[in-house]
Amino acid sequence: MGTSQELSLPIQNQGSYPNGNTRTVVQVKEEPARDPFNTAVAQILNDLFVAKDFGEARLVRATGIPRATVRRYLNGERPIRVAELRKIAAAFDEPLADILTKAQRLIE
Repeated sequence: MGTSQELSLPIQNQGSYPNGNTRTVVQVKEEPARDPFNTAVAQILNDLFVAKDFGEARLVRATGIPRATVRRYLNGERPIRVAELRKIAAAFDEPLADILTKAQRLIE
């Protein structure tokens, strides 16, 4: 048996019908399921961000990755490609293998 979840829906009244009844439109934006490993990598990167006293602009300059993409990576909203994770690891002066190992331990 599954578990029930409370769903919060943004409801917008879109007007009324000629008979006076109102019509309501419910907009549901379903968030994609996040990959646990990618979420763990994002957590490790955020920890490094704080530990290394990095600013977002500095990371963007050091890696050449667009700011919006960096934000999505740090929020765990977008999978990080290995080539870009390698750039981020180099900017933090952290071995890529260490980041991957720490992320793996977080999800075990």
